[in-house]
Amino acid sequence: MLIVGAILAGIFFLVVTNKEEQIHSYKRDILYSQVQKHEKVWFMHIIKTGGTWAWDKYFKGHALMNDDIKSKRCGRIASQSSRKKERLTKKEKDEKAMLQWYYHANFGEFEECWRKRFQKQANVIVTQVRHPIDRVISEYYFYKRRNNLNKTDKINWWTPNMVNVGIEDDIIEWVMLKDNMAHNRQAFWLLYDGKTKGRKTIVGRPEDILLWWQKQTRSEKEMKEDLKKIIHENFRYISVMEEAEKSDEMFEILFERKPKEVNKKSHKSNKPNELAEAIRDLILDYNKLDLWLWEYVKNTLEQRLKQIKSA
Repeated sequence: MLIVGAILAGIFFLVVTNKEEQIHSYKRDILYSQVQKHEKVWFMHIIKTGGTWAWDKYFKGHALMNDDIKSKRCGRIASQSSRKKERLTKKEKDEKAMLQWYYHANFGEFEECWRKRFQKQANVIVTQVRHPIDRVISEYYFYKRRNNLNKTDKINWWTPNMVNVGIEDDIIEWVMLKDNMAHNRQAFWLLYDGKTKGRKTIVGRPEDILLWWQKQTRSEKEMKEDLKKIIHENFRYISVMEEAEKSDEMFEILFERKPKEVNKKSHKSNKPNELAEAIRDLILDYNKLDLWLWEYVKNTLEQRLKQIKSA
Protein backbone atom coordinates (compact mmCIF):
# COMPACT_ATOMS: atom_id res chain seq x y z
CA MET A 1 0.00 0.00 0.00
CA LEU A 2 2.82 2.36 0.87
CA ILE A 3 4.60 1.65 -2.42
CA VAL A 4 1.51 2.35 -4.51
CA GLY A 5 0.82 5.53 -2.57
CA ALA A 6 4.33 6.73 -3.28
CA ILE A 7 3.95 5.84 -6.94
CA LEU A 8 0.72 7.79 -7.32
CA ALA A 9 2.30 10.73 -5.52
CA GLY A 10 5.09 10.70 -8.11
CA ILE A 11 7.93 10.03 -5.66
CA PHE A 12 9.48 6.97 -7.29
CA PHE A 13 8.65 4.02 -9.48
CA LEU A 14 9.57 0.37 -9.63
CA VAL A 15 9.72 -1.42 -12.98
CA VAL A 16 11.02 -4.81 -14.02
CA THR A 17 13.15 -4.91 -17.15
CA ASN A 18 15.41 -7.74 -18.28
CA LYS A 19 14.45 -9.63 -15.11
CA GLU A 20 16.08 -6.99 -12.91
CA GLU A 21 14.41 -4.63 -10.47
CA GLN A 22 15.55 -1.04 -10.78
CA ILE A 23 14.52 2.04 -8.86
CA HIS A 24 14.88 5.42 -10.53
CA SER A 25 14.20 8.84 -9.07
CA TYR A 26 13.18 11.92 -11.04
CA LYS A 27 12.25 15.52 -10.38
CA ARG A 28 8.70 14.23 -10.59
CA ASP A 29 7.20 10.97 -11.79
CA ILE A 30 3.68 11.29 -13.15
CA LEU A 31 3.55 8.35 -15.58
CA TYR A 32 0.48 6.21 -14.87
CA SER A 33 -0.57 8.35 -11.93
CA GLN A 34 -3.94 9.98 -11.30
CA VAL A 35 -4.72 12.86 -13.65
CA GLN A 36 -5.34 16.16 -11.86
CA LYS A 37 -8.39 18.30 -12.59
CA HIS A 38 -6.35 21.47 -13.10
CA GLU A 39 -4.05 19.91 -15.70
CA LYS A 40 -4.20 20.68 -19.41
CA VAL A 41 -3.95 17.30 -21.15
CA TRP A 42 -2.41 17.17 -24.64
CA PHE A 43 -2.56 14.17 -26.96
CA MET A 44 0.69 13.61 -28.90
CA HIS A 45 0.00 11.70 -32.12
CA ILE A 46 3.07 9.78 -33.29
CA ILE A 47 2.57 8.84 -36.93
CA LYS A 48 1.32 5.32 -37.72
CA THR A 49 0.86 4.22 -34.11
CA GLY A 50 -2.93 3.94 -34.30
CA GLY A 51 -3.10 7.45 -32.91
CA THR A 52 -6.37 8.46 -34.55
CA TRP A 53 -8.06 5.40 -33.07
CA ALA A 54 -6.53 6.06 -29.63
CA TRP A 55 -7.62 9.71 -29.78
CA ASP A 56 -11.22 8.76 -30.60
CA LYS A 57 -11.25 6.00 -28.00
CA TYR A 58 -9.67 7.77 -25.04
CA PHE A 59 -9.45 11.53 -25.36
CA LYS A 60 -11.68 13.09 -28.00
CA GLY A 61 -13.66 15.81 -26.25
CA HIS A 62 -11.50 15.57 -23.13
CA ALA A 63 -8.04 16.72 -24.22
CA LEU A 64 -6.20 18.92 -26.70
CA MET A 65 -4.61 17.42 -29.80
CA ASN A 66 -1.51 18.28 -31.84
CA ASP A 67 -3.10 20.97 -33.95
CA ASP A 68 -4.40 22.75 -30.86
CA ILE A 69 -0.96 24.25 -30.32
CA LYS A 70 -1.87 26.70 -33.07
CA SER A 71 -2.24 30.22 -31.73
CA LYS A 72 -0.81 33.57 -32.70
CA ARG A 73 2.24 32.65 -30.66
CA CYS A 74 2.66 28.97 -31.54
CA GLY A 75 1.13 28.67 -35.00
CA ARG A 76 -1.34 30.20 -37.41
CA ILE A 77 -4.97 30.55 -36.39
CA ALA A 78 -7.20 28.11 -38.26
CA SER A 79 -9.19 29.79 -41.00
CA GLN A 80 -12.06 27.29 -40.94
CA SER A 81 -15.39 28.94 -40.23
CA SER A 82 -16.17 26.12 -37.79
CA ARG A 83 -13.46 27.33 -35.41
CA LYS A 84 -13.79 30.42 -33.27
CA LYS A 85 -10.91 32.86 -33.58
CA GLU A 86 -8.96 33.47 -30.42
CA ARG A 87 -9.29 36.66 -28.45
CA LEU A 88 -5.78 38.02 -28.59
CA THR A 89 -4.15 41.10 -27.14
CA LYS A 90 -2.53 43.59 -29.51
CA LYS A 91 0.87 42.29 -28.45
CA GLU A 92 -0.13 38.73 -29.26
CA LYS A 93 -1.52 39.77 -32.64
CA ASP A 94 1.75 41.49 -33.48
CA GLU A 95 3.90 38.52 -32.53
CA LYS A 96 5.21 36.31 -35.30
CA ALA A 97 3.90 32.75 -35.15
CA MET A 98 6.40 30.01 -34.28
CA LEU A 99 4.85 27.61 -36.77
CA GLN A 100 2.74 28.01 -39.88
CA TRP A 101 2.03 24.29 -40.08
CA TYR A 102 1.49 22.23 -36.94
CA TYR A 103 0.71 18.69 -38.11
CA HIS A 104 1.81 15.86 -35.76
CA ALA A 105 3.70 18.02 -33.26
CA ASN A 106 6.14 16.16 -31.04
CA PHE A 107 7.27 16.59 -27.45
CA GLY A 108 9.90 19.26 -28.09
CA GLU A 109 7.46 21.32 -30.14
CA PHE A 110 4.86 21.07 -27.40
CA GLU A 111 7.43 22.35 -24.92
CA GLU A 112 8.37 25.26 -27.16
CA CYS A 113 4.71 26.19 -27.52
CA TRP A 114 4.06 25.91 -23.79
CA ARG A 115 6.90 28.32 -23.07
CA LYS A 116 5.39 30.84 -25.46
CA ARG A 117 1.70 30.39 -24.90
CA PHE A 118 0.79 28.15 -21.97
CA GLN A 119 3.65 28.61 -19.52
CA LYS A 120 1.40 29.30 -16.52
CA GLN A 121 -0.64 26.14 -16.98
CA ALA A 122 -0.03 22.57 -15.83
CA ASN A 123 0.61 20.77 -19.12
CA VAL A 124 0.84 16.99 -19.39
CA ILE A 125 0.95 14.67 -22.39
CA VAL A 126 -0.75 11.41 -23.31
CA THR A 127 0.10 9.26 -26.32
CA GLN A 128 0.14 5.76 -27.80
CA VAL A 129 3.08 3.56 -28.84
CA ARG A 130 3.18 0.66 -31.27
CA HIS A 131 5.57 -2.23 -31.92
CA PRO A 132 8.19 -0.86 -34.34
CA ILE A 133 7.88 -3.68 -36.89
CA ASP A 134 4.20 -2.99 -37.52
CA ARG A 135 4.65 0.77 -37.26
CA VAL A 136 7.38 0.89 -39.94
CA ILE A 137 5.52 -1.50 -42.27
CA SER A 138 2.36 0.54 -41.84
CA GLU A 139 4.18 3.77 -42.69
CA TYR A 140 5.70 2.24 -45.81
CA TYR A 141 2.43 0.96 -47.29
CA PHE A 142 0.45 3.99 -46.15
CA TYR A 143 2.78 6.34 -48.00
CA LYS A 144 3.11 4.10 -51.06
CA ARG A 145 -0.64 3.66 -51.46
CA ARG A 146 -1.28 7.38 -51.14
CA ASN A 147 1.26 8.01 -53.90
CA ASN A 148 -0.42 5.40 -56.12
CA LEU A 149 -3.74 7.19 -55.58
CA ASN A 150 -2.08 10.52 -56.53
CA LYS A 151 -3.04 12.04 -53.19
CA THR A 152 -1.63 15.55 -52.94
CA ASP A 153 -1.87 16.61 -49.33
CA LYS A 154 0.35 17.32 -46.33
CA ILE A 155 1.83 13.80 -46.13
CA ASN A 156 5.43 14.78 -46.86
CA TRP A 157 7.26 12.73 -44.23
CA TRP A 158 9.95 11.35 -46.55
CA THR A 159 13.03 12.76 -48.25
CA PRO A 160 13.06 12.61 -52.08
CA ASN A 161 15.41 9.62 -51.92
CA MET A 162 13.05 7.77 -49.57
CA VAL A 163 10.17 8.50 -51.95
CA ASN A 164 12.06 7.31 -55.04
CA VAL A 165 13.22 4.06 -53.46
CA GLY A 166 9.93 3.46 -51.64
CA ILE A 167 7.82 3.91 -54.75
CA GLU A 168 10.06 2.31 -57.35
CA ASP A 169 11.67 -0.54 -55.36
CA ASP A 170 10.40 -3.06 -52.82
CA ILE A 171 10.20 -2.74 -49.06
CA ILE A 172 13.56 -4.44 -48.46
CA GLU A 173 15.45 -1.80 -50.44
CA TRP A 174 13.54 0.94 -48.65
CA VAL A 175 14.16 -0.49 -45.17
CA MET A 176 17.90 -0.77 -45.88
CA LEU A 177 18.11 2.73 -47.31
CA LYS A 178 20.81 4.78 -45.62
CA ASP A 179 19.41 7.55 -43.43
CA ASN A 180 15.83 6.28 -43.56
CA MET A 181 14.22 8.39 -40.83
CA ALA A 182 11.15 6.18 -40.68
CA HIS A 183 13.25 4.10 -38.30
CA ASN A 184 13.05 4.92 -34.58
CA ARG A 185 10.36 7.54 -35.14
CA GLN A 186 8.81 7.01 -31.72
CA ALA A 187 12.08 7.68 -29.93
CA PHE A 188 12.63 10.75 -32.11
CA TRP A 189 9.16 12.07 -31.22
CA LEU A 190 10.30 12.25 -27.61
CA LEU A 191 13.95 13.21 -27.99
CA TYR A 192 13.67 16.07 -30.49
CA ASP A 193 13.98 19.40 -28.65
CA GLY A 194 11.72 21.43 -30.93
CA LYS A 195 14.30 24.14 -31.54
CA THR A 196 15.16 23.62 -35.21
CA LYS A 197 14.02 26.71 -37.11
CA GLY A 198 11.27 26.20 -39.66
CA ARG A 199 7.73 27.20 -40.58
CA LYS A 200 6.43 23.64 -40.20
CA THR A 201 6.50 21.10 -37.42
CA ILE A 202 9.53 18.94 -38.07
CA VAL A 203 7.57 15.94 -39.35
CA GLY A 204 7.03 18.00 -42.52
CA ARG A 205 10.76 18.78 -42.77
CA PRO A 206 12.39 15.35 -43.30
CA GLU A 207 15.76 16.84 -44.23
CA ASP A 208 15.89 18.54 -40.81
CA ILE A 209 15.09 15.23 -39.09
CA LEU A 210 17.96 13.64 -40.99
CA LEU A 211 20.28 16.47 -39.98
CA TRP A 212 19.20 16.15 -36.34
CA TRP A 213 20.10 12.46 -36.28
CA GLN A 214 23.44 13.13 -37.96
CA LYS A 215 24.36 15.69 -35.31
CA GLN A 216 23.56 13.41 -32.37
CA THR A 217 26.51 12.79 -30.06
CA ARG A 218 24.61 10.92 -27.35
CA SER A 219 25.25 7.22 -26.89
CA GLU A 220 22.39 4.73 -27.06
CA LYS A 221 22.55 4.40 -23.27
CA GLU A 222 22.28 8.18 -22.81
CA MET A 223 19.31 8.34 -25.18
CA LYS A 224 17.52 5.62 -23.22
CA GLU A 225 18.06 7.52 -19.96
CA ASP A 226 16.75 10.71 -21.59
CA LEU A 227 13.69 8.84 -22.88
CA LYS A 228 12.90 7.52 -19.42
CA LYS A 229 13.26 10.96 -17.89
CA ILE A 230 10.99 12.55 -20.51
CA ILE A 231 8.16 10.06 -20.23
CA HIS A 232 8.17 9.83 -16.44
CA GLU A 233 8.28 13.59 -15.89
CA ASN A 234 5.85 14.70 -18.62
CA PHE A 235 3.47 11.88 -19.62
CA ARG A 236 0.43 10.94 -17.55
CA TYR A 237 -0.59 8.02 -19.71
CA ILE A 238 0.76 6.00 -22.64
CA SER A 239 -1.40 3.32 -24.23
CA VAL A 240 0.23 0.36 -25.95
CA MET A 241 -1.50 -0.58 -29.19
CA GLU A 242 -0.83 -4.29 -28.77
CA GLU A 243 -2.00 -4.26 -25.13
CA ALA A 244 -5.46 -2.76 -25.59
CA GLU A 245 -7.06 -4.54 -22.62
CA LYS A 246 -4.38 -3.45 -20.15
CA SER A 247 -4.30 0.05 -21.63
CA ASP A 248 -8.08 0.33 -21.24
CA GLU A 249 -7.88 -0.88 -17.65
CA MET A 250 -5.21 1.65 -16.71
CA PHE A 251 -7.06 4.43 -18.51
CA GLU A 252 -10.23 3.79 -16.52
CA ILE A 253 -8.26 3.88 -13.24
CA LEU A 254 -6.47 7.13 -14.01
CA PHE A 255 -9.20 9.09 -15.78
CA GLU A 256 -12.21 7.60 -13.98
CA ARG A 257 -14.22 6.98 -17.14
CA LYS A 258 -14.51 4.10 -19.58
CA PRO A 259 -12.90 4.21 -23.03
CA LYS A 260 -15.34 4.73 -25.88
CA GLU A 261 -16.34 1.94 -28.23
CA VAL A 262 -14.69 2.95 -31.48
CA ASN A 263 -15.00 1.42 -34.94
CA LYS A 264 -11.55 -0.01 -35.61
CA LYS A 265 -11.54 0.93 -39.28
CA SER A 266 -8.99 3.67 -38.64
CA HIS A 267 -7.02 1.19 -36.54
CA LYS A 268 -6.40 -1.25 -39.39
CA SER A 269 -2.82 -1.87 -40.39
CA ASN A 270 -1.68 -0.71 -43.81
CA LYS A 271 0.54 -3.78 -44.24
CA PRO A 272 -0.27 -6.89 -46.29
CA ASN A 273 -1.48 -9.92 -44.39
CA GLU A 274 1.84 -11.69 -44.65
CA LEU A 275 5.43 -10.53 -44.90
CA ALA A 276 8.51 -12.70 -44.81
CA GLU A 277 9.97 -13.15 -41.32
CA ALA A 278 13.34 -12.04 -42.70
CA ILE A 279 11.90 -8.61 -43.53
CA ARG A 280 10.48 -8.27 -40.04
CA ASP A 281 13.84 -9.18 -38.49
CA LEU A 282 15.54 -6.67 -40.77
CA ILE A 283 13.23 -3.90 -39.58
CA LEU A 284 14.05 -4.75 -35.97
CA ASP A 285 17.75 -4.39 -36.71
CA TYR A 286 17.13 -0.77 -37.75
CA ASN A 287 14.71 0.04 -34.92
CA LYS A 288 16.45 -1.06 -31.75
CA LEU A 289 15.80 2.19 -29.92
CA ASP A 290 12.08 2.07 -30.74
CA LEU A 291 11.92 -1.58 -29.71
CA TRP A 292 13.51 -0.73 -26.37
CA LEU A 293 11.06 2.16 -25.88
CA TRP A 294 8.03 -0.01 -26.73
CA GLU A 295 9.17 -2.77 -24.37
CA TYR A 296 9.93 -0.28 -21.60
CA VAL A 297 6.50 1.35 -21.79
CA LYS A 298 4.78 -2.04 -22.01
CA ASN A 299 6.67 -3.37 -18.98
CA THR A 300 5.98 -0.22 -16.98
CA LEU A 301 2.27 -0.38 -17.80
CA GLU A 302 2.08 -4.01 -16.71
CA GLN A 303 4.08 -3.44 -13.52
CA ARG A 304 2.07 -0.43 -12.39
CA LEU A 305 -1.22 -2.19 -13.03
CA LYS A 306 0.01 -5.07 -10.90
CA GLN A 307 1.06 -2.71 -8.11
CA ILE A 308 -2.25 -0.84 -8.12
CA LYS A 309 -4.28 -4.07 -8.05
CA SER A 310 -2.24 -5.49 -5.17
CA ALA A 311 -2.67 -2.36 -3.02
